[in-house]
Amino acid sequence: MNWKHAAWTGFIGASCALAGCGRASGGPNSEANGVSRASPEIAPSGLPIEHVVVGKSEFKLEVAYKNDTRIKGLSDRTEISEDGGMLFVFPRKARLYFVMRDCPVDIDIIFVDDRGRITAMHEMKVEPPRRPDEPKPTDETTPDPYENRLKRYSSRYEAQYALEFKGGTLAKMDPPLEVGKVIRLDFRRLTDMAEETD
Repeated sequence: MNWKHAAWTGFIGASCALAGCGRASGGPNSEANGVSRASPEIAPSGLPIEHVVVGKSEFKLEVAYKNDTRIKGLSDRTEISEDGGMLFVFPRKARLYFVMRDCPVDIDIIFVDDRGRITAMHEMKVEPPRRPDEPKPTDETTPDPYENRLKRYSSRYEAQYALEFKGGTLAKMDPPLEVGKVIRLDFRRLTDMAEETD
């Protein structure tokens, strides 16, 4: 999945989407999740792995905290493990849009705000690949016809994190997730990792 931000310059995409412990606020919409934790593990992609509990399931998510890894995301991945995926970390909250650029498998996405509340969830479907009549522009100022036809998946409200999983994961969540529920992440540590966008 590929991401792009309405206010940041350029049409950017990312997928096929902290030193101390920030705590999400509780309340009636809270999930009973443990706080995410860093792992000494490094994925084959070279990205660090974060263990994140969503509902009753634990996932090992690759952390995309630099601009180039947020742009690349899960693009070109032909397989995502049942407990795998990617955690996109942005330096600040904003309205986010993701697209399925060069993603040969379906991907589920959850957008989360700076306090861990789910702002939107989507089941993103594979898009047809770039066609011969959609050449890649040679410069950044020329619109890309392939990019322009891709469906945009919105965070609806400002979000700072996006979690991507294998397609079909959201439908299997127990208990089912809802907008407004909380996913606990180590917000401060993750945000401190996040690299500014270009």
